[in-house]
Amino acid sequence: MPLTLAALQDGKRDDGVRVRWVAALAEVGNHKDKVEIIAAYVMTQESGVLSTYLLRVIAAVALTLLLTSALSYLILRRGLLPITVMSTQAGQISPKNLSLRLSAADMPPDLRKLALACNDMLDRLEAGFQQLSQFSSDLAHELRTPVNILMGQTQVALAQVREVDEYESLLESNLEEYARLARIIENILFLAHIDHAGFVVEKEPLSMAAEMGKLIDYFDILAQERDMHFAVDVGGIDGMVHANPLMLQRALSNLFINAIRHGQAGTVIRVKVIASTEGASISIINQCAAIEPPQLDKMFDRFYRGDSARNSHTESNGLGLSIVKAIVDLHGGHVSVSYNKNEQAIVLELFFPA
Repeated sequence: MPLTLAALQDGKRDDGVRVRWVAALAEVGNHKDKVEIIAAYVMTQESGVLSTYLLRVIAAVALTLLLTSALSYLILRRGLLPITVMSTQAGQISPKNLSLRLSAADMPPDLRKLALACNDMLDRLEAGFQQLSQFSSDLAHELRTPVNILMGQTQVALAQVREVDEYESLLESNLEEYARLARIIENILFLAHIDHAGFVVEKEPLSMAAEMGKLIDYFDILAQERDMHFAVDVGGIDGMVHANPLMLQRALSNLFINAIRHGQAGTVIRVKVIASTEGASISIINQCAAIEPPQLDKMFDRFYRGDSARNSHTESNGLGLSIVKAIVDLHGGHVSVSYNKNEQAIVLELFFPA
């Protein structure tokens, strides 16, 4: 019978070498005996070639993986080097050396933006930390003065037996110092309260003419003790402002007290109110000694009273204008201060948005 490709068969020896064979029946001899003829080909040479190629492929793959891993490691190390440097620099920053900054000069563009953003954050943290340190120092200074006075007066009184009227005078003097301590504590608690992120202020439309009338009647009496008086000018759209009435009164009271205390005796304290659809602007103008720009920049800082006031025992504790700014900020407005050299007057302006 004829052989076909389909008759070709594959197999493997026990040692794994492939073998191909074909089998066919044939008639031989006079008796036509049938015998099976098998022809086989052992693929020893081909198996050797394939084994060699297989080893080469395995070696090539292994070498490729090794080189790829090494190259990936080098690329990642080089790419992560700026992050490693940034991490090292960040780890060196502590409360004792907040002036350190991340080096952004050799950073890739994306990491440079991150480094600059971190430096801006560190600037704000350093400023806040310095303010907190200054606040603690000023608070200790403010509390130390009345406490020292109380201790000194009490020690003097206990040094010897005194008359009843002397003890009464001592108690009256001590009461003044206690009142001063109470004002400091109350102001600090007020600032801490309104600084809380969850604090919500309730605002309502207020007539500035009515609000000014309530306050001027009271503070005009205090101003007369220094031969001063108020001049109020309320204008604009009905002279209205949207604010919390108690906070507005407190802010204006602090400004009036500041003007009376630090203004020149015998002068006029001018108060201007201009209301519009955008909001209301309140300006307090009073003549006083010349104030340099560096002092103006610190005027709303807590416990700031200027060098001369800081070294003297006055009624001021340096929190009045800080409270004013906190109240205005809480209403979404802003405050500003300037000194008019021509008029020799300081101008404090508050703006409350509509």
